[in-house]
Amino acid sequence: MLSAKQKRNMVSSKYNNYNSCIFSPDISVNHPPNITSKIAYYALYRESLELTFDVVDPEHMPVTISLADGNPKEAVMKDKVFYWNVTTTKTTTFYLKATDACQASSTFNFTVSLVSCPCQNNGSCSPLKPRGSGFYLCNCPPGFKGAMCNTNIDDCKSYPCSQGIFIDF
Repeated sequence: MLSAKQKRNMVSSKYNNYNSCIFSPDISVNHPPNITSKIAYYALYRESLELTFDVVDPEHMPVTISLADGNPKEAVMKDKVFYWNVTTTKTTTFYLKATDACQASSTFNFTVSLVSCPCQNNGSCSPLKPRGSGFYLCNCPPGFKGAMCNTNIDDCKSYPCSQGIFIDF
């Protein structure tokens, strides 16, 4: 059985490849990584949400983030980026686990609340960056303009009629 001092001084030649851990007199405990991202995000129904998570390890080891049990099956985590095709109209909580090269881990929960597209007159919403912020740009259909597609363009103004009536749809 190794003493505490021997454990602290244990060095593996594979450490440089992060296959095992180093404990030195300066580092007697491996602290878990910390996800430093926001805990609340917003999305539209049927949006393909893509969020990047920031994680810091106190010992500067590589960290992986994974989805813990209990998440919707449509959600995927790859290289610290979360992907979710929003298929619900309800606020959803997600559970992440951050694990460093020495297997110290921490958990992080965040929620995604669903918002309605504010665009009027059949306008469509495009998410603005940063994703999940709840801010969207309205793409207006022909005949409408404005931040929320709420201004009807006077089509007659551009094409005045010399005889007859121009009908503005």
